[in-house]
Amino acid sequence: MVNISKENRLKNAYNIYEAVKSKKIYSRYKHSFCWKTRYCKESGDFMKTTGVVRRIDDLGRIVVPKEIRRSLRIRDGESLEIFVDKDMIALKKYSPMNDMDDISQALADAVYQSLNASVIITDRDEVLGCSLPLKKKYLGRSLSRTLEENIVDKKELNSHLKTKFEISDGLFEEGYFYGSTILVNGDAVGKVILYEPEKNITDTEKHMVTIITQFLSKHLEQ
Repeated sequence: MVNISKENRLKNAYNIYEAVKSKKIYSRYKHSFCWKTRYCKESGDFMKTTGVVRRIDDLGRIVVPKEIRRSLRIRDGESLEIFVDKDMIALKKYSPMNDMDDISQALADAVYQSLNASVIITDRDEVLGCSLPLKKKYLGRSLSRTLEENIVDKKELNSHLKTKFEISDGLFEEGYFYGSTILVNGDAVGKVILYEPEKNITDTEKHMVTIITQFLSKHLEQ
């Protein structure tokens, strides 16, 4: 077993802190949607009309159709963010990590430069940060149901044998994985995953994942 000294732990944590501090953090949804044309710059799509009409009850409640909830993977009890512009109301799945894509990418880059290991950082819906070898393939993509359920259920991700794992729908990687769930006040909001294609995850790499997870959790709870 690898013995990680206190000095090396502090050094790793400091390197991550410096990588994050050097990045300017911007809101990923600022000015991303045009209400007049219903065009979203972020996705490059126009808002789709569902043709569904719902009445508001006496308590001001409205039911989101089951088909829409299923397609958007909205679970019972999940929070939705409300946007208003003139006579339009829009609902969006709320994630505490909405503004964390720049920080997540900075952390993934820092780990790759330090350990030459691939890191994927997600919220409960999509990949927010990804190291260079996998960046083009996964960054911004929706998570597979397997990974989403792993996060929601706070399950361990620790493969001691070479495993094939679905990260995004229909997109698999084969190798060794170690993941830690990002918790905010006890709620699972994302995951930090380290991936090695040919060799087992070392204790040093596992410790790095723990540092990143704890950093993100504390940052979000502030």
